[in-house]
Amino acid sequence: MKICFKNVEFSYSSEKILDDICLDLGHSKLICILGPNGVGKSTLLHCMNRIISPQKGVILLNGKEVAHMNINEIARHIGFVPQERDDIPALTVMDVVLLGRHPHSKLSSAKNDLDIVSNILHFMDLEDIALRYIDELSGGQRQKVFIARGLAQMPEVLLLDEPTSNLDIRHQLEVMEMLRGLVDYGKLQIVLVSHDLNMSMRYADQVIIMKDGKIFTAGDPRNVITRDVIQSVYGVHSLVMHSDVNPYIVPLSSTKEGLSRNLNELGKILTGAYSSGT
Repeated sequence: MKICFKNVEFSYSSEKILDDICLDLGHSKLICILGPNGVGKSTLLHCMNRIISPQKGVILLNGKEVAHMNINEIARHIGFVPQERDDIPALTVMDVVLLGRHPHSKLSSAKNDLDIVSNILHFMDLEDIALRYIDELSGGQRQKVFIARGLAQMPEVLLLDEPTSNLDIRHQLEVMEMLRGLVDYGKLQIVLVSHDLNMSMRYADQVIIMKDGKIFTAGDPRNVITRDVIQSVYGVHSLVMHSDVNPYIVPLSSTKEGLSRNLNELGKILTGAYSSGT
């Protein structure tokens, strides 16, 4: 599915969150939206499936304006996995995933819905906990369930809002590897918001870096994520290291003065530790 933003603007009261966004996602596979807190990443994501509507500009899905599509029509093309929430209803895993079939309720039979959900639970390795309640699960298990619900919509595009934010490193890798597999073997397009630059460089085909409500830069992460970009967008001095597989980022300090001060303090600590014989 081709998603296109044309001069999109969105404001909360007098505060402009998105400012003249022009973006063509084309046929990129796994896309990460990056940037500091409050720059409009989640708002950009929410505009794609009409959770919110921009005050100016248009968003097109395969040439059709999102504003002219009803919610069920959008949901048959675009799945959405929100951020982790605490107010989760007391439903079983099976029931939560079945909710993803709602946009197709008038187009498919109950048996067909159950078959689709059963296949997704099997694919996601969730069969053993299908009858457990969602609020009994770990954060990693819940995230997999919500992704399964998005997949039950049978979408062409899956949107995820910070899918790894509350997970430990093992579950972060599991989620990102699963998403990469869905792109490579399931022919799914994925757009996700992330704060993790290194995970994005490892798995994404394209990154969109935002600053002050605008697109600062976009493209192949290996080309667009540089020391200068990180300093300009995040105000952080860093090293961009290159390995045999993927580049990765080593943050150093938020300012040169801070780096110098930190190294000076570290030197004093180490000097004191060595001199005391510990």
